Amino acid sequence: MQIAAITTTSFGAPDWVMKMIIITLVIGFPIAMILAWAFEMTPEGMRPTETIAANDSISSQTGRKLDWAILAGLLVVGGLMIFSQFFSPSGGPNFDTDGLTADRAEAASIGDIGVSAASVEAEDPTTQSIAVLPFEDYSADKDQDYFAKGISEELLNVLSRISGLRVASRTSAFSFAGQNKSLAEISEALNVSHILEGSVRKAGETLRITAQLIDTSNDNHIWAATYDRPLTAKNIFDVQDEIATAIVEELKGRLNFTPEGEAGRTVSLEAYEKYLKAREEANQRLPEPLLSSIQGFEEVISLDPKFSHAYSGLADSYMLAFAYGAFSKEDAQTEARKNIDRALVLSPNSAETLTSAAMYDHMFSENPESAAAIDYALKAVAANPNYSVAFHRLGQAYAKRGEYEKSLKAFEQARNLDPLSASILNNIARIQRLSGDWKAAKATTMDNIKWNPEQPAGHIALAVFYFDEGDFVKSFISAKNAQALNPDDPYPPIILKEIFLKAKLYEDALTLDNSPKMKALIAVETGNFKTAKDLFSELKDPKDRAYLAYMMKDLERAASAYENVINTLGYKTLQADTDNLVDFANISFVFAKLGLPKGMSYRERLKAYFGDKSADQFELLNPLWAGAVLKASGQNPKQALPWIDRMIALGQADNLLDGPAFDMLRKFPEFKERQSRMAENRAKLNEAIMTELADPNPNWVGNN
Repeated sequence: MQIAAITTTSFGAPDWVMKMIIITLVIGFPIAMILAWAFEMTPEGMRPTETIAANDSISSQTGRKLDWAILAGLLVVGGLMIFSQFFSPSGGPNFDTDGLTADRAEAASIGDIGVSAASVEAEDPTTQSIAVLPFEDYSADKDQDYFAKGISEELLNVLSRISGLRVASRTSAFSFAGQNKSLAEISEALNVSHILEGSVRKAGETLRITAQLIDTSNDNHIWAATYDRPLTAKNIFDVQDEIATAIVEELKGRLNFTPEGEAGRTVSLEAYEKYLKAREEANQRLPEPLLSSIQGFEEVISLDPKFSHAYSGLADSYMLAFAYGAFSKEDAQTEARKNIDRALVLSPNSAETLTSAAMYDHMFSENPESAAAIDYALKAVAANPNYSVAFHRLGQAYAKRGEYEKSLKAFEQARNLDPLSASILNNIARIQRLSGDWKAAKATTMDNIKWNPEQPAGHIALAVFYFDEGDFVKSFISAKNAQALNPDDPYPPIILKEIFLKAKLYEDALTLDNSPKMKALIAVETGNFKTAKDLFSELKDPKDRAYLAYMMKDLERAASAYENVINTLGYKTLQADTDNLVDFANISFVFAKLGLPKGMSYRERLKAYFGDKSADQFELLNPLWAGAVLKASGQNPKQALPWIDRMIALGQADNLLDGPAFDMLRKFPEFKERQSRMAENRAKLNEAIMTELADPNPNWVGNN
């Protein structure tokens, strides 16, 4: 059977071949046993056992030969294992700096990380896939919503742990609650072949639960059932379990799968209700709901101190509260670490717990080479291949290390499970942009805003795209939309103050950011280098110090700061991408100007990024800026002029031409003419933003 299993797979034999072999072996086995008992092989041939004298039997000799053969085989296998472990080209098992084994198979694709690739069907993503819609509460008093959600949650918990069945995540499936969407629209959005929906109706002390399974390809109702059960506070979980088990048993036969494992949960009804509410609030990714979710999870823990999901949920809420501007980094880090440690004690193999640990390392690790987040995320995926958040955190972990191809694969798997998630779509767009696929990134962002118009993330991403394209007015409007949705979000002001700087609206910029960095940048913009130098020592971020020193033409100080940037951001090994191109160009120029050989590495990485492409092949400002610096610092500085032209045509309005990399061009009239055109762009931008501020666009989200 082992030989058949290997050979039939290798030669691509159809399934019936293996089945016939097994049937033949099953039939032949008892016959072989009878023959072996009744007959024996002798030097004279096959003879009945009962006719052979004891002295004539050679069975003991045969058995001894077989023993020696088996022993030799075991020694060979053992030797091969030892050789592969200690003398292989990789040098045997290696350990990373976090003490975690590096057997993650990072060189393999995401589908080969130790879990079944069946969690995402590449050829036909609608095969063996299902979405569980939130059960409706049809009770007259509308007081059974928690029970209806509980049924849906229990079904999701069981179904999501089934190998070979793709289950749309709760976030995406439950987003259709209260919406008047057809099943066809829902199935298309969630990309599933089946939908399970149902309702709960209370009459007196009796609950009627209905459920139906629908084939979305033809809108046929494959199965439907009704359950009437008495309901009390004591038996609510028993009823949920009974109904969920009954429904899963029906689905098992109709969709051909086998349930695997069970999800842990609290035994307290009150804790359960509070947990569901806290999780919904956390998913909103807004300051006020996040703070409320923290309080909710803490109440859950006080009711059930052994409910591990509450601790991981609390840790996630603290980290998200920091990310979305509702908590300080120090407090969020301390509280998240404490709750993750407790969750790991209670449920070390839970996908939720492991995912929280991955998020913590991704967010707070100061070592860009740390692989702890990847290890935790891979374990989470193995624990539950239908848990979209695990793939989400895996994508983030790979992205932090600059492994964008692996990151995008992980995010796409997360999207396949949770196709409408604002944060997943936002991260996919970011990685697509970093990988150079700008058009795909923008399309993903538009999808994000379509499905999540009330989430700031899509509007922020769109503001960044418009900014990168040089359309600063549209960028301004998108940032204001995001700010209207979440006034405490830290990202819109970052974009807005950059636009104010470009438009020379310095007072508006200072209103948003009165830090030494902003004051120093304005001082450089206005030619007040003395003030900028006085403020230099107050800058904490090495990247800010490096850029300021560069613009002040203090190359010695810039080199020292860029050295710090290289060590802090892991630039020693990263390849050039959209986000680091300008840094790489400035590093290359500064080090080359000072005669430091390490600058050549960054110049070579830039050359590899640009290849033989011309300026008109780029749509974003960062590559054009870096390309202009690269060309201006070469043997023929005039080669930078087409790159500057392209920037001006896209709307660039900046003082970047004042940087030292362009000093070799200042004597040419062509360069002065381009400085004038750049100044015209700034004047136009100033007027446009002033108009927006005086008469806000009525289409801003905040003005609807």
